Amino acid sequence: MSARGVGATFALCSRLDVLKFFLFIWAGLAHGSLAAQLRFGADVRNHEGIFRIRQRSTGRYLDAYERQFFQDRPGFEAVTRAAQLTDVKDGLDHTQYWVLTKEHLDTYSLMQYSSGRFLEGFEQDSTDWRSSWVCCTRLPNASEDSMSQGWYIQRAPNASGATDVTIVQASTGRFLSAYGAAENFDYQVMTREGSGRSGDLQWVLEKVRDRPLPLYDGIYVIIQKSTGRQLEAYEGTTWSPDSFVVTRETAFTGAQKFLVRRSKGEVYMITQLSSGRILGAHPDPPDLAVNYSVVTRDFQGDLSQCWLLVRQSYNEFVVTHVPTGRVLDAYQQGDQSLDFRAFTAPARLQNVDGNVSSEVWLFRKIGAMPVIDIEGVYRITQRGAGRFLGWREGTGLTWGPLDDVTQQVWYFRRLGADIYEISLNATGDALEAQGSAVSTAVLSGGPSQLWYGVWVGGKRYRLKQHETGEYLDVAGVGVVTRPDSGGDSQVWELVEVAHRCTLRSACPAVHECGFQEDGCGSIIACGTTNGTCGDRRNTITDVPFFCHADNTCQCIPKP
Repeated sequence: MSARGVGATFALCSRLDVLKFFLFIWAGLAHGSLAAQLRFGADVRNHEGIFRIRQRSTGRYLDAYERQFFQDRPGFEAVTRAAQLTDVKDGLDHTQYWVLTKEHLDTYSLMQYSSGRFLEGFEQDSTDWRSSWVCCTRLPNASEDSMSQGWYIQRAPNASGATDVTIVQASTGRFLSAYGAAENFDYQVMTREGSGRSGDLQWVLEKVRDRPLPLYDGIYVIIQKSTGRQLEAYEGTTWSPDSFVVTRETAFTGAQKFLVRRSKGEVYMITQLSSGRILGAHPDPPDLAVNYSVVTRDFQGDLSQCWLLVRQSYNEFVVTHVPTGRVLDAYQQGDQSLDFRAFTAPARLQNVDGNVSSEVWLFRKIGAMPVIDIEGVYRITQRGAGRFLGWREGTGLTWGPLDDVTQQVWYFRRLGADIYEISLNATGDALEAQGSAVSTAVLSGGPSQLWYGVWVGGKRYRLKQHETGEYLDVAGVGVVTRPDSGGDSQVWELVEVAHRCTLRSACPAVHECGFQEDGCGSIIACGTTNGTCGDRRNTITDVPFFCHADNTCQCIPKP
């Protein structure tokens, strides 16, 4: 991990985009017809959308089980199947729909449209086909350090069109493939080594429609379409393990405001703004009184708080609990025993297609909520105080002026939603609270080390201890947590010191040419000939190969 100081994010992005543009122009002028490159290669720079993905050699479509059927296999296996029809609006089985979304470092995520789970390749070599390099769908892994759910999509060698592609796992460089009928392995999808020239390594992207506009991060009220009632969660007077979610008439309170953050693809985490607790759902507990009830809880590291938002119209969505595949609903009767409680209902063709009005939810945006830049390291201070949160050997946690002895630089790691681990950049020890006492300790990931960042304005935040619900506060020349006072002593300003990044020293091996960002604000050349295709030429026309937008060298056909 390296750290570099940078200017504004916008300026950095603009500089990289401009640099890549001029490098592309230079490559075109130096190594072939720029006009031909623009005409022949500009059509696949972005593969985002909803697709059916057909294996070229078999004509079968990428699909995946939506639960574990076989005890001797890892579960949620990706397979290929013939085209499936079903009784929904467009007549096609949505398990064969995949949402392709551009992610980190030119990779794509492949999300199964019906489940909200992501294609991932197991990096395990085995003599058993059930486990050797198999592909399954998994809950979203939003960490930029993990690339097992990242895929490069490139124009296939000798492709007849822009939709003929190879799909390469970013973490291994292996090509997406699938067993055929002769192997009798359930058409299991896996990854293979190769050059991408054989038909089993090539796929055809059949676009169903554009990717729907994402629900942009912010503060929302969530309204049940059938009743007009707003989602709300009990906050209680104590910090209980669960807080049941209900619907209520509009009350304009913080309990009815939810912070929505995209995790990956079309999967989101939804946080009650006033409490910092995150929307989740009971699976199938023995107590029927809470069976499948929707609740808010402290952050859970098992991804059980992920929700798939399937857009039905401008601001209407069907909301599916990704771990269980069940759909958000709420009782509509006034029976006191039901209390308009929210729950998850079994997925059926009618409700996943948006035909059950109690299971369609309107998301109405009422405000913005900037996220703390997780690529930055900061000093933590209070406006005009001249003091900074730090740590010193022999003293422990300090609240004092800048000096050369005290460690006063902190790293914010976002775990999900707006929940952070805050650790000393020099030692990695985490800020934690035990009761009202604040100290540092070895990073454990425990609830005492989790903090909810509540934006106040500018670079100012209130830092709420996620386990106790108390806020980081100043006590004389020390630091404690206290209940919400609404005072300035609980408002903290983050002063960015440097940019934290993971340096990539080389392009992926499958990228033959072109230029890519190195992850730390610079550009690296791909391939062995300084980003170009070298001396490769069309043997008939003698026109040089050009570097395609997907970083492959392509021959310009004879006119």
